[in-house]
Amino acid sequence: MRVIMTKRFFDLLLTLPGILCLSPLFLLTALLVRIKIGKPIFFIQKRPGLHGKPFRMYKFRTMTDERDAAGNLLSSELYVAAQQDSLSRSCPKGQGTGTTCKIGYFDSY
Repeated sequence: MRVIMTKRFFDLLLTLPGILCLSPLFLLTALLVRIKIGKPIFFIQKRPGLHGKPFRMYKFRTMTDERDAAGNLLSSELYVAAQQDSLSRSCPKGQGTGTTCKIGYFDSY
């Protein structure tokens, strides 16, 4: 029992400073997910853990739930193509080939 408590103490001792140091990056990622994809920011899923005990896994959401006119989910390629098409109309000439104009993606020429 003492070994488990010692291990837990060192786990917390090492992870808490890491989380604090990375929190600005986490906040920036959450903000970009909110702007680019919308709500919810996190994807939450129950998974089996140690000895079959379920736990919740939290990840930043990376997929959209955009649908076409027939109600089918859009693939990533179609979603990006639709985004690029709308950006090419709103970006200055020569800057509409990347996925965004303002957040730092480089255009491919």
